[in-house]
Amino acid sequence: MPSVKGYVPVRHDSRHQRAFYKRHSLEIKEKILIISTLGTVAMPKNIEPPPINEDQLEELESRIAQYRDIIESMDPQQREKFQEVLHVIWCYHEFGIEGVVLTDLEIRSALHPRIISSPALIPHYDEVRAYYKGLQIIEKESSKKRMSVSMNLIKEIHNTVTITPDGRPLPYRKEMPLHRQYHHELTPPEKISYKMRKVGDWIQSTTFKKYHPLIKAAALHNKLMAIFPWSKGSGPVARLVANMVLLHGGYPPLIIPAVERQVYYEELSKDVEQDTHLHMAHFFFSTVDNYLESVFKRFGR
Repeated sequence: MPSVKGYVPVRHDSRHQRAFYKRHSLEIKEKILIISTLGTVAMPKNIEPPPINEDQLEELESRIAQYRDIIESMDPQQREKFQEVLHVIWCYHEFGIEGVVLTDLEIRSALHPRIISSPALIPHYDEVRAYYKGLQIIEKESSKKRMSVSMNLIKEIHNTVTITPDGRPLPYRKEMPLHRQYHHELTPPEKISYKMRKVGDWIQSTTFKKYHPLIKAAALHNKLMAIFPWSKGSGPVARLVANMVLLHGGYPPLIIPAVERQVYYEELSKDVEQDTHLHMAHFFFSTVDNYLESVFKRFGR
């Protein structure tokens, strides 16, 4: 095994936001598994973390095997319910990373038209539905024996999850965003097309294909986030593509807890500044490990 070498937040009051997330995490915990955030700590800015070694990977993959055993032991009805719950929590945390706070009811109302809700209650209905369609794409693609990550597929995912006024695909951004919640350095607009072509070539290369799934996911995620090709949807697309790579590699979903978004931003900024993927690889490793632990606590080993 190889060693491992958006936009203005809805709420600006961090104390209020933390209280909101805590309250609704408790609300959701009664119905679905909660993603643990213990142990995810940002590394010092100027220190590059060491590569994840083979022993760490073997231990993680042993835990993933236990996770698969739990899922496979479920009857079809239980498995369907688990997936339903997983999609709700996935949407909850993904929108939280983007600074949009949704409740369990709002997400379920969006995903299940049979739940009658007032349109005023679910202002992000269309966005949730669009994101869920993106989830369906990556789950379908990752289940293929031979999955090919291509620039056309990345654009398809973006077109699916991003809603535009006229329904047309959103072109690459033409300017530097003035108000944004990602604070790393972005590629200048005039270089986006060139950089995206380079990424397209890179993901077809033998080098990329030989990477461990964690490295593939972290490196591709970082390249897309550094370019930030679209003024809307770049973050969700980068995380969906990273998930597609991990799922195809036999990993469970990478669901970044909303309360960890500041750590996530910091690790991304350090990687972009240092032109590496090691901080994000460690962050992904910890996030997957914490997810596994939360499932084990809920269902046993």
